Formats: sequence, C-alpha cells, structure tokens
Amino acid sequence: MTDSLEAAWERTDRIFGFVADEALLVRPIPLRQPLLFYVGHLPAFAWNHLGRGVLGLPSFASDLDALFEAGIDPPDDAEPPRQDDATLWPPLDRVLAFRDRVRLELCAVLGDPALAEVLSMVLEHELMHQETLMYMLQQLPAAAKRPPPSSRLRRRDQRWPRCASVCVSPPAPRIWAQAPADSAGTTSGPSSTCLRRRSRSTRCR
Repeated sequence: MTDSLEAAWERTDRIFGFVADEALLVRPIPLRQPLLFYVGHLPAFAWNHLGRGVLGLPSFASDLDALFEAGIDPPDDAEPPRQDDATLWPPLDRVLAFRDRVRLELCAVLGDPALAEVLSMVLEHELMHQETLMYMLQQLPAAAKRPPPSSRLRRRDQRWPRCASVCVSPPAPRIWAQAPADSAGTTSGPSSTCLRRRSRSTRCR
C-alpha cells in the first residue's frame, strides 16, 4: 500500500506539472476550487486523516490544515470561470513546502499497522481527485498549460517529482499506464497523448 501511495503522489505531481504557475489560481470549473487548492488539499487530507487523525501527531501548519480541508467558497455558479485573488491563498512555494513536509512526516510512519484501514481511503481519495483534475485541465486554455517536456520551450522544473509518463485519453480524462511498444513501434491499449515530465521525487525509503 505504501508503494501505491507513493506512485499516486508522483502521478498527482505530474498532473500539476502541466499547469503554468500563473494558472494555478484559475477555477476552470466555476463551482470547483482553484487548482492551487488541490495542490494543498491532497496532502492536507492525508495528514489530517493519517498523521493527526489516527496517530495524533501535532500539527505543524494548522492554518493550512484548515484551509486545505475545506477551501474557500466558490463564486455563484452563474459567474464565468475566473482567477482567484492571489491574496486569498498562500504562495505556491509555501504550499509545496507543506506538501513535502506532509510526505516526509508520513513516510516515517506509513508502516504503522494502525494506519492500514485509513491508508486505503487516503489512496482512493488521491486517485479520485486525479480524475477530477484531468477534467479541470481539459477546461484550461492552451496558454495556461506547460509544453510537453520534449519541447524545446519546456524548462526543467525541480519542484515536481520525477516521472515516467501520464497519458490522457480524450474526451474522457482517465490516467493510463503507458503500454509497451511492439515490434512496429506502436503501443497497444487506448489511443492517447502521453505527457512526460522529469524532476526530483519524494520517496519513502
């Protein structure tokens, strides 16, 4: 289960790695939170249920625990998609530091048998939001997305973990493992566009 959660963390970060920093405060779906919220919500959910919830560990960022548990109420659904006021949210660097601290703290305790039941719920929550994020990404204009890593326009970004690939099969956004190529150089499985990025990763080892 630990390996599955680590893999889910890496996949989540690969997804966020395709969003331009300036687009993280956009709400592509008006009744959803801005993308930045989910950068913090996923580690906050894991920490609030595993670290603080089951193990009773002390909070190290109580304001972020609360903010990323519930978010900020979205605008009226009659309003068009918009970008949130940056002053309402913590800066990206602090959110990423919070994410990394949560993962570091949890890596030290994930082997605790007391976490087994809740750990599966945290993993399912992470995977569920990955599908939601793919829907949200499809609503972003091209200018709000980073070029594929193979593009000369793409700069190496060390803030998101190393990955192999994440494949998006339109129109229904689902995450696929990339199929091996056959002798003709083609791949089996769903037709997809494979997006790749490479950087450092957080490992529980």
